[in-house]
Amino acid sequence: MAYTYSNTAPSQDVFETLYADSEKYLLKETLTSDVMGDRPCKDWLLEQLSYLSFHTQIIKDGYVICWFAGEKIDGLAKYSVALVSPDENGSRAYWYDVNFWNTVKAAHKNEQLNGWFAHTLRGTSLHSTLTTSFEGRPNTEEVFITSSNLEVVTITMTYGDQQ
Repeated sequence: MAYTYSNTAPSQDVFETLYADSEKYLLKETLTSDVMGDRPCKDWLLEQLSYLSFHTQIIKDGYVICWFAGEKIDGLAKYSVALVSPDENGSRAYWYDVNFWNTVKAAHKNEQLNGWFAHTLRGTSLHSTLTTSFEGRPNTEEVFITSSNLEVVTITMTYGDQQ
């Protein structure tokens, strides 16, 4: 399995596939009505394509499996959006593959970044996936905040090797 990256926003077709694949578990857990209000989630995500300045697509064997969008802040990517698809085999096990994370790291290093951070809700599958430890994974830290009766966690992953 070969991973590559693109620092561009996804095409409309790729966005639609990622959205459909993420809607069942990722979006319903993280972009709930408590977070989004009455606003349609898909409309909000489409706006992100145009106004967020930093995009990372991770591609496995020619198939886009992830799109992250955000902005660069103090040497880190601050991701506000993550859409995640299974690979062509229907698996998301790549999240636990050091080669996947090395590709993310290469994308960041190419942009002179030493890691990333994102906010999500405590106890979601995204939270547990991003913080699961395995050999070769970059250093991850968590900070918990309660806001409007939501338990928000800020997850920061750094590579520990400054450029």
